[in-house]
Order: sequence, then C-alpha cells, then structure tokens
Amino acid sequence: MDDNSDEPQFLLNPVERVPDNSGQSQLLLNPVERVPFTWTVPDFARPRLLQVWENFVVKHGCTKWLLVLYPKGVDETSEDYVSLYLGLLNNSKKTKVTADFEFRLMNVDNKTERTMKFRRPKTFVKGQKRGFVRFFRRFDLFNRSQELLPNGELTIAGQIIIYLDPEPNIPDQAEPLLESEMAKYYTNLFENQKLTDTTFLIGDRAVKAHKAILALRSEVFRAMFECDMLEKFTSTVLIVDIEYDVFKAMLRFIYTDEPPKSDMAKELLMPADKYDLMHLKSICEAEMSRNMTIEHSAEVLYLADLHRCDILKHHAIDFIVTFAQDVTNTEGWRALERIQPRLFAEANEEIRTRIIV
Repeated sequence: MDDNSDEPQFLLNPVERVPDNSGQSQLLLNPVERVPFTWTVPDFARPRLLQVWENFVVKHGCTKWLLVLYPKGVDETSEDYVSLYLGLLNNSKKTKVTADFEFRLMNVDNKTERTMKFRRPKTFVKGQKRGFVRFFRRFDLFNRSQELLPNGELTIAGQIIIYLDPEPNIPDQAEPLLESEMAKYYTNLFENQKLTDTTFLIGDRAVKAHKAILALRSEVFRAMFECDMLEKFTSTVLIVDIEYDVFKAMLRFIYTDEPPKSDMAKELLMPADKYDLMHLKSICEAEMSRNMTIEHSAEVLYLADLHRCDILKHHAIDFIVTFAQDVTNTEGWRALERIQPRLFAEANEEIRTRIIV
C-alpha cells in the first residue's frame, strides 16, 4: 500500500499461528453477527508473485473489512509461507470493533483443507489488521497445485464474527452498596461478630461468621454447610491456604459488598475464585489490570491463567507484548518459564509474531 494513499496505513498486531479452542472468554456470550466471505485470488500460480494482495473488501453494515494476502510471507522469517490478515478498513459508528474471524483454505472439491482462527475475540480500530504469519506453507501449496490451485486460483473462505455489544473490557470497580439501614446492619454483624455460628481458624488466629450469610453469597460455602462435609457437623473450619488478613478482607466483602483495598487484589483473587465469589473476582481482575507493571506482568499472566481469568489473561498478554523488551528481562518472566512452560511458550509466541510494516 502506497504511503501517500488516502487509505489507512495498517499496523499488524500480535498474531496466533495455531488454532486452539481452549480459553474461551466471556466475550463469546455476546450477541454476534456472522459475515461469510469467499475470496478467489486469480493467477496465484504464476511464477511472478506479487508481494501483497489487498484488494478484497468485505462490507457489512457500518463496517468495511480488507483481506490482505502475502504470498511470500510478511518478512524474512515467514518467506516460506503464505501470510493472511484481516484489517478494519472503516467503521462509521464506533472507534473500536470487537470481532473474531476464521480463514479456510479450500481445495478443488470446495472442501476445507485448512482452518485457522483466533483463541479469543480481538479488538480492531481503523487501520489495524490481525492474522496469521504462517497460514500455509508455500511449497505444499504448489506441490499440490492440482488440488489447491485449480486453474491457478487460490480460494479462501471464512467468516467475520462481529460482536454487537460495546467493546467488553475489564469491568470497572463496582460501587459499594448504597448507605442504608440494612447495609449498616450487615456491617455491624461482621464487625461485632454477634450471634455467629461458625469460626474460621487461620494459624493461631480466629474469625467468626454466620453460616446463613456465607451460604447466601457463595455456592461453595452453601455446599460446605449443607452437604455431608465435616464443616456441617462442626462449628470450626480450618483455613490453611489463605492468610488471616486476606481471608478477613474476603469475609468483609461478603457481608458489605465494599470493594477491598486495591493493594489486596492479587491476594484476594485466589480465595474469590476458590469460593466462587464472581463479583469480587471481577474487581480483583480490574485492579490487577489497571495496576499492571513491567516487573509483575508475568506473575499477573500466571495468576490469570491459573484462576481462569480469561479477560485479564488477554490484557496481560497484550501488556507483555507491548513492553516485551523490558518484560523479558525481569525475574518474573524467567520464573514463568520455569514454573509454567506452556504459558511461557504461549506468551513468547505472541511476542515473537509481533510484526510492524
């Protein structure tokens, strides 16, 4: 694309090379519109291969999308592959669009030869494109030209999945309950610990609580006190994996719904996940996302993956990719490689496939 063109110049973002259906985020619950397309690239088998094809436009409503094909890859590291991208050319209503997409290489019988798609939806802004560096090996494509390049044509089908709701983000920190008489009563119950019927022992310290309130707020606590578990028949519960201050902060949230201090978000993420306190968990995710640093981003990624915080994981990976040069020199990054090689490889792949053209 000519630099003097009126069309937006594109910036390629982190890409994913291997399709994977795991780790679907909450975004998948949003209503979507599916936009199918088929692109037949003529004369692909000719000896002279253009560096880039970017003349196939998909229009849908207020959005206009551009498919971009690199027959010889996007750079020297991908010169043995065909690279394929989708870009947001224009959007007349919103500055951002959340979308997912898949590409399918079709054979002579109009059957799918290869499918690639992202692990999770992505955010597009005007002038931005995302895709796959190694969509298909060029040698294999020409070696099977009768099947994959009939009449010298390359056919790519697929769909763009546009999410209709406003772009989902880490939820803002929830406002506390309105100051009311009922809220005051629950706060007093927690602080005064009167009429309690269960005691949590954490090390050499104890904190008392009311089974009914805990069961009302947490399905895990409800099962603990209703099913034939030890906690049902005793008034004492031993806590060995959560520190006293953290556990007490979690109980305070259960009683009052007041957001905890921001510096406790990382510590509270585990108990919020363990006791199925989804509102508290989302608050922790929001705080960790807002306060992410280069030094601790790898740890945030690890915790997000461990506790199934898909949106926080997405934010952490984007942060790590953006500040890759600094993050990869931290002890947290080296620790991630030792502790969780699979996650390290996933994040490193995102870094390695970041391309700017």
